[in-house]
Amino acid sequence: MKRLSFPGRIVLACLLPFYASAQQIIGVRAGLVNFAAGGVFLDGQRLEFPANKPQEIPVGMNLQTECGLAEIELGAGAFLRVNQKTSLRMENVSLANILLCLERGSILIEIFEMYKDNHIGVHIEDALIEFDQEGLYRLDANRKWIRVYGGKATVQSPGRKISVKSNKTLDLTTLSTSKFDTKINDVFHYWAAYRSFKHNQQLLKLHWYSDHWQRLLMNRFRNEYYEVIFHDKEMEDDAFSGMRWFY
Repeated sequence: MKRLSFPGRIVLACLLPFYASAQQIIGVRAGLVNFAAGGVFLDGQRLEFPANKPQEIPVGMNLQTECGLAEIELGAGAFLRVNQKTSLRMENVSLANILLCLERGSILIEIFEMYKDNHIGVHIEDALIEFDQEGLYRLDANRKWIRVYGGKATVQSPGRKISVKSNKTLDLTTLSTSKFDTKINDVFHYWAAYRSFKHNQQLLKLHWYSDHWQRLLMNRFRNEYYEVIFHDKEMEDDAFSGMRWFY
């Protein structure tokens, strides 16, 4: 087993998207929708999966979820997962400067690998959130906060620049930080963890792995950012197949 090398990531980008198909590849732009379930709309048009071609979010377009969930690639080493009742707009899809605006709802951004020339930023009103390290980040436009499960983020607000580290929440209104309990989470959090787990299982087929998942005894896998332990892939598939309420 080894950590995914840069050439390996290029192969991965071509071969192993979630629910992989020959047509779904990562190009030179971000904003490719890997997965959508339930009420997910691109400028009012419902997205249907499995799709016969990649679903790209063009600059200026809105992705909205109602009773649905979505997953978007932000380059080969990062994923954006979108909760129900959420709206976001792509402002720039160049891998050198990925930028989006979270207008409503909640998202999780998981960065497996930081690339030298890649940059990811998220606007929530007049605040700009940028990600300095690999890790897991949750952003909520309704409650106006960013929560760092692992990694480090920088928040630029008018007249202020604040660093937010692991296990800290930053209130974007008061610009104050506080600790939070990483073990208290919702269904969206566990769904996102499951998507991450499926990605790791794909990596294992090529004898690679991500640092976010640690193999335990009895074919179990632990993710310290999500605070979850998953078992055999088929067992987890059976368990999550009953979660039809978000479809």
